Amino acid sequence: MNRRACSRAALAEWVTSPANPLTARVWANRVWKLHFGRGIAATPSDFGRMGVPPTHPELLDWLASELVTQGWSTKKLQRLLLTSRAYQRSSRAADADGLARDAANDLYWRQNAQRLDAESVHDGMLRASGELSAERGGRGYFPELSRDVLGGASRPGEGWEVSSPEQRSRRALYAYAKRGVRPALIEAFDGADPSLSIGVRASTTTATQALVLLNGDFAAQRARATARALCGDGRTAADALATRAFERVLARAPRPDEHALAADFLEDQRHAHAQLPDVLSFQPRVPARVSRGYLRAARGEQLLYMPEAEFEAVPGVWVAPYNETLEPELARGPAALWTAGDATSEDFTLHAGLRMSAGCEVASLYLRAHIRETWIAGLELRFDPRVGELSLWRVDEAAQQLAAAHAAMPFDVVLPLSVELRGGRCTVRMGESEDAQLDVTDPRISGRGTLGARAVGAAIDLVAPRLEARGGVREVAAAQRRAPLELALESLCLALFNTNEFLYRD
Repeated sequence: MNRRACSRAALAEWVTSPANPLTARVWANRVWKLHFGRGIAATPSDFGRMGVPPTHPELLDWLASELVTQGWSTKKLQRLLLTSRAYQRSSRAADADGLARDAANDLYWRQNAQRLDAESVHDGMLRASGELSAERGGRGYFPELSRDVLGGASRPGEGWEVSSPEQRSRRALYAYAKRGVRPALIEAFDGADPSLSIGVRASTTTATQALVLLNGDFAAQRARATARALCGDGRTAADALATRAFERVLARAPRPDEHALAADFLEDQRHAHAQLPDVLSFQPRVPARVSRGYLRAARGEQLLYMPEAEFEAVPGVWVAPYNETLEPELARGPAALWTAGDATSEDFTLHAGLRMSAGCEVASLYLRAHIRETWIAGLELRFDPRVGELSLWRVDEAAQQLAAAHAAMPFDVVLPLSVELRGGRCTVRMGESEDAQLDVTDPRISGRGTLGARAVGAAIDLVAPRLEARGGVREVAAAQRRAPLELALESLCLALFNTNEFLYRD
């Protein structure tokens, strides 16, 4: 046998030879399956004796011959299918005679309603929000992983890089996939397992899908971006915004009854959001231990959820190496500093509500603090709900405890908090009691700096925080405030993302 007969070129010629119609049949069947939800041969990876015979063998042969005749152009084959009457039929099963004769729709007398695959749900949300990047080709990106997904690996974050927001706005086609490490949206909507060869993806309906769409970070971020894009300068009336939301998410105008419902929903949500206090939230984004490589690439804001405006995050100090992973030092972990807090350099009183979510291990409020290298130095008011201890620390290269006291710290309850700093004296009151839990005088309390916060284990919220200083009152969360109508529109966009009309095509 000569070398030519054994070459890859010879194999390619045999695969694409007109005398070998199997390649074109498999190709055409896959393209048909993409648009009709089911192949003419229902087992696209098995055209042998163990596979299911095609329902329309003559049609499959004709499509295969057209593919070859058109120079193996998938684009031309797709144009042929999409302009056909079979594709353009409705999926509504309104024909009683058709249902009686062919309930399974083997004869394609109607279209098959198909749920979007995981990647299309991802891309559709980015398109609706206006964030979808048109960049094509090149290196892929690493999608953002939740804290739980990262924590499921033996070395959390190993082999996973931190891509920029711009890169993460590309189509899901370019996302890196790793076995056992998949974003929640892709996992919930039956994304393909990269370790398996899958001819037909499952299309399940589970409670997890609703939870991911209603509570997941990706859906919430896309709804927020869509609302911001639609609101623009804030001069558009609510009725017009309702129409724009339908046009943006569902690519059609609302019917009169839908428009009335959406307008009422916006008004109810606007009124509800107007009554809510301002809240500053802080929450860890990574598990308790993270690989060295992931930490080298991550910035502070990729380790800690924090307010969007007027706060700067620091990655903290990571110690205790084990199995190529590190954990944050208790006194100098990831934290965020208020960059507009010049008023806190002098004497002040801070009033806020403190709420710790279930699972919170430690929460810290920094006072007269500043950034030093990769951590926050200054006064630290530490809350430890595990043992019910409130303590005051001076944090620098080392942490020095100045005072401690017992205090009840129930989870998911807003506790009134008052912190007063006067020179070298710090007075802390928490809860309903007027008595101070801490009243400390120490020269190490003196100094200059601003406010900061951090959370370990789960989220903490500062509700309606305000500073009394220089004879005036300053609202710490004012920069995070958004118009109630924009927040209402965000809720409407999130609801539209959850509709069958968005998730299915017919």
